[in-house]
Amino acid sequence: MLIWSGAGLLVPVFVIMGFWFLRDFLDYTLLHKQGYYAAHGWAHFLSALIAGAACYALGTFLSRPTGKVIVDKKTGEEYPVRNYHTFFFIPMQWWAFVIVATGIYLWIKA
Repeated sequence: MLIWSGAGLLVPVFVIMGFWFLRDFLDYTLLHKQGYYAAHGWAHFLSALIAGAACYALGTFLSRPTGKVIVDKKTGEEYPVRNYHTFFFIPMQWWAFVIVATGIYLWIKA
């Protein structure tokens, strides 16, 4: 069961696409060596870095203030309206740090 709001569902899409794209690029296009990606940890980190950068960039762009303001009638305070894009209740741009930390783990593990 996936829980998301807004464009938060793109987080796993970015992760899958980042890892899949770099694996195919290294194994089949660039080096023509089957299994190179699986044997080298830096490639996993680079995949995570690409996916994390995409999540952070899109999450930050989509979460910017909309220009609309809500005014509290009692206090007169103004609150900007923002769009929320979350995946498992975590904002999309914060997932970038989780993804990169996972990439570092995979690099050390390999």
